Amino acid sequence: MSPPTATATVTTATATTVVEAEDAQGRSKFNYRHLQQLARYSVDSPFRVVALVDLDAFYVRYGCKAQCEMKRLGVSPEQPLAVQQWQNLIAVNYPSREKGVSRHITSAEARKLCPDIQLVHVATWKAGKTTWSYGDGSSEPDMATSKACLDPYRAESKKILSIFQSVCPNARTERASIDESFLDLSRDIHDQLLLRYPVLRGAPPDGDYAALLPAPPKGVVLNWSESHLVTNVGEDEETREMLMEEVDWDDVAMAIGAEITRGLRDEVFTQLGYTCSAGVAGNKMIAKLGAGFKKPNQQSVVRPSAVEPFLATFKFTKIRNLGGKLGTQIAEHFKTESLTELLSVSLASFQSLLSDDTATWVYNTIRGHDRSAVEPKSGIKSMLSAKSFRDPLPSSIAAAQLWIKVFIADICSRLEDEGVMDGRRRPKTMTISFTNKHSGSRNKQVSIPPAGKIGAEMLARLAEGLLRQVAGEPGVWPCTGLSLQVAGIQDREEGNRGIGAFLIKGDKAREANKRLGEGAAERLPTEEKRRKVDIAGRFFAAPAPVHEDGGGGGGHAQALEATAADAQPTFRCPDCGAEIPAGDEDEHKDWHFARSLMLEDRAATARERVTQVAPPVPKGKASGSSSSGGAGAGAGAGAGGKGKRGRKDPKKLEKGQRKLAF
Repeated sequence: MSPPTATATVTTATATTVVEAEDAQGRSKFNYRHLQQLARYSVDSPFRVVALVDLDAFYVRYGCKAQCEMKRLGVSPEQPLAVQQWQNLIAVNYPSREKGVSRHITSAEARKLCPDIQLVHVATWKAGKTTWSYGDGSSEPDMATSKACLDPYRAESKKILSIFQSVCPNARTERASIDESFLDLSRDIHDQLLLRYPVLRGAPPDGDYAALLPAPPKGVVLNWSESHLVTNVGEDEETREMLMEEVDWDDVAMAIGAEITRGLRDEVFTQLGYTCSAGVAGNKMIAKLGAGFKKPNQQSVVRPSAVEPFLATFKFTKIRNLGGKLGTQIAEHFKTESLTELLSVSLASFQSLLSDDTATWVYNTIRGHDRSAVEPKSGIKSMLSAKSFRDPLPSSIAAAQLWIKVFIADICSRLEDEGVMDGRRRPKTMTISFTNKHSGSRNKQVSIPPAGKIGAEMLARLAEGLLRQVAGEPGVWPCTGLSLQVAGIQDREEGNRGIGAFLIKGDKAREANKRLGEGAAERLPTEEKRRKVDIAGRFFAAPAPVHEDGGGGGGHAQALEATAADAQPTFRCPDCGAEIPAGDEDEHKDWHFARSLMLEDRAATARERVTQVAPPVPKGKASGSSSSGGAGAGAGAGAGGKGKRGRKDPKKLEKGQRKLAF
């Protein structure tokens, strides 16, 4: 892919594209395997569509959002509003931004720039209290006796994620932050392609999954309405229209993805009243850039053909993971932040500056290649609640106990959301950190009992014990920072029983022993009891066809079950008899090939061991004879290495053994 010219630009359009295939028998440039990959969320499918949905007016680091407060207070969308935490602003709505207000300035500076701005302080926990609350607005909370609370924003974020899952149950969703979520729409798009275009339902001709798909039929309408369609524009309107009409199944998939994303955003607004922006593209990186391309309450669609000119509009330091030290290092070395100029840098030049893996990643990333999967994140593993004190706590354990009470309430509210309180998950440890500006931090940890109900009372007892331990040590007072953490939160396996549950006792045990004695004569033959284990099972496991969505295929719509069965025939391996999804023949053959190499390698290793030459025998001693000499010794060795009394001589080798030289 050659670098775009300096005159390359990006425009947006809200249009409807009508596909004009040359004839009904035309062929796509994509094949049946690409369609099959789509159903499996493969990052290599050219039909893959990823959406990044970004809630407007959120602030990632602190999780506060102006939209949440505007909804809570019933504020007009035109009213400038900012959310503050102590004296700093951490979320600013769009009317405030238009007046020059930005995050991280003080509330006093915001009032100078925008006298009519409405400032709202985040909810807070007060020392010694077990519930959070908002202030009455008459005064700001006292930082010395209060702790910021983000629970209201976490709760709203969970509601939004729940809508995503209800509207697109087959989508893989990765919560990137409290205000951003990636969605891999591959499975939903695959289902819609089969539903809307019967020409895609049948099996490939002659079972050849490398065969090209039929071209999109005549008259197909791609609806890009309410989306900013990023296009690779030509120099005139005629060229632009021609490029928009030269579409294939990847564009059809992208249009369906844009339609699904638009529906998600509409549903969030309908149910919760929040506006979202979104980016729709073929991978996570481009979707992330697209989400910020047009805001607020808009979505941008980056077609595959437009990726390169779209990227050319950015500095490469704006790309995810290239904005920190790595981006600075590259910019200083090559003396540019222009992505277009960086395209002329060879892979070898990057490797001279960076490690091979990092250099390859950078080389591919600036060309729009991103193979990272959308990974639904597992449950949270640890939770921390902390407080720093500008005015150190006095040397009194009672003052610290008030904050421990707040920490327990804060953590328990989040543990409940994570399924800990109802027994589905359980933490392993609790740690308290006690900081003194002169002596540093002191940490104490305790194991949380593996049994018993997790609750505020139990956690409070553990925290109280830890506090007394650390507070009694010399040199810890006065306290400038205090924190409490529970960690090692893991899912509890269903149906687990202790070893005692598998044992029988008393009369039942005696009866079972009696039955075993009576049935001793009826035991199975030895040969039948033996189980043959394939040597390959020690290293290779035969690939078994599984559904990659983890749901056994249950995510497909019922209306598509028949067509999906037709589109997913199976192949029986002539070597092992396994049922393999059609189209995976090559991968399965590769497994057999790798297995054969493994067996050959093991055989070669075994031969090497057998043919090891014994160390040279000193002159005057016959091979196989002992120092005591005599025919008796030789005969004994030949009869299994036994001495005169039939016992093994540890110095003799048995038949087939060889000494190894070390």
